Amino acid sequence: MAIGGAEDKIKGRALLTEFVRLAGSEDARIVIIPSASTIPKERGELYTGIFSELGAGSVQILQLATRQQANAAKAARIVADATAVFVTGGIQLRLISLLGGTAIAGAIHELVAGGGVYCGTSAGAAAVSSHMIVTGREGMKIRRGMVDLAPGLGLISHAIVDQHFSQRGRLGRLIAAIGMNPQFLGIGIDEDTAAVFHADSTMDVYGAGQVVVVDASGVRSTDVHSVSKTRPFMMSPLQLHLLNEGSRFEFTRRRVITPRKPAVVQRKARA
Repeated sequence: MAIGGAEDKIKGRALLTEFVRLAGSEDARIVIIPSASTIPKERGELYTGIFSELGAGSVQILQLATRQQANAAKAARIVADATAVFVTGGIQLRLISLLGGTAIAGAIHELVAGGGVYCGTSAGAAAVSSHMIVTGREGMKIRRGMVDLAPGLGLISHAIVDQHFSQRGRLGRLIAAIGMNPQFLGIGIDEDTAAVFHADSTMDVYGAGQVVVVDASGVRSTDVHSVSKTRPFMMSPLQLHLLNEGSRFEFTRRRVITPRKPAVVQRKARA
């Protein structure tokens, strides 16, 4: 579950409620990893209170400030015993420089492979992909030099995820990332919006905003390889999908299914 950041933490808390439900509700054992944040203690305590109020059975903060801590067997066992991991926002390069290739990263992969849930918001969302956007410039003068990539956690291998998408004008940098890596789909997630990735290669959209999918699989002409980093490049044709609450996207066929089948996620009606 990738949240585009700035999710509602006060009123309806729809996305965080859905995460707790996916984690197991009263049977949930949630581990919060606030390593991306510059105020990890405060971030961890904030989400601990929220998840407890939403009925999670158990919530634990795992503070990881060094790679030595992220490689500790005891820390990896804590993740292995969880039903879900929640990774907070912050700075994605800080997150991946601490966790990348460590025992904790391996434990997160095993958790997800075994049916557990990974949820990341903002930086935690960007880190789900194998290629992660670290920084980038706003605007639509699309060129190679406007985006920097680094390895992510690699929980999904078919897409590059970006967050705070519409709010920070990030369509250009996502297209630039996909222009250099056309084998991937670009997934841009608005604030207070989530993309839920399933094992059957489908993605469901929840929340108040949009998820934009950039598909370069049909590109026949491009000069991204031959122009300088300061010059805009050419790429054609490019396909965009605009998804909202209730949309489902199928990665294998690269098509939208709307509305999604109600059997996948059942929400309780509010009183």
